[in-house]
Amino acid sequence: MSSPGTTVGHEDIEKGTSDETSTTPFKQKFSRRTKIILFVTLTVLVAAAVVLAVVLPMHLGGGDAVPPQEFVVEGGGGKASYYVADNGYVISGADPVAYFSLDDKNAPHVAGKIGEIEAEHHGAKFAFSTEENKATFLADPAKYLPRYGGWCAYAMTFGAYVSTDPDAWDIVNGTLYTNFDKPTQDKWRANQQDFIADADKFWQRQEWVN
Repeated sequence: MSSPGTTVGHEDIEKGTSDETSTTPFKQKFSRRTKIILFVTLTVLVAAAVVLAVVLPMHLGGGDAVPPQEFVVEGGGGKASYYVADNGYVISGADPVAYFSLDDKNAPHVAGKIGEIEAEHHGAKFAFSTEENKATFLADPAKYLPRYGGWCAYAMTFGAYVSTDPDAWDIVNGTLYTNFDKPTQDKWRANQQDFIADADKFWQRQEWVN
């Protein structure tokens, strides 16, 4: 046992000394280190789970993700892929033209009049809030179509087809983009240009007409 004022070396610890003054600091240090390791490990696991939940493809096929067959439509000279919500409309029935009139990038979408003012393009249905917006869309659909068929722009970076929230939208260089939800949108905005470049490469390989 060490006398008062004696420095305890690693030899004492290895011998399993029973002195409380020598072992307690070691135990406390070990406990703190263990807690830090556990905390870091848990944080990494939670982060990984979040990423998987957002970008995990709805269906995997070969090396690239592919959309479920019900989201592939034919028309306009070939096959197109759109995210069609449960109500049967692209962008959940939001007016695609109206987005371009919103001044606040965090503003909610403008709902189209489902069953009243609508049109089809590439075999997919779109709804509009006014007849004027419908006419504007039909005059130049390519200008107002959501990029990647309305699928999540962030997930598309990883080759995944994931649903979207019509309120998680952005217009970049005159193109409409939508994302899975607001938190996903924030991640996408943080590195927007790189994400778009990677997603564009994947989308072009799919050879969709939209």
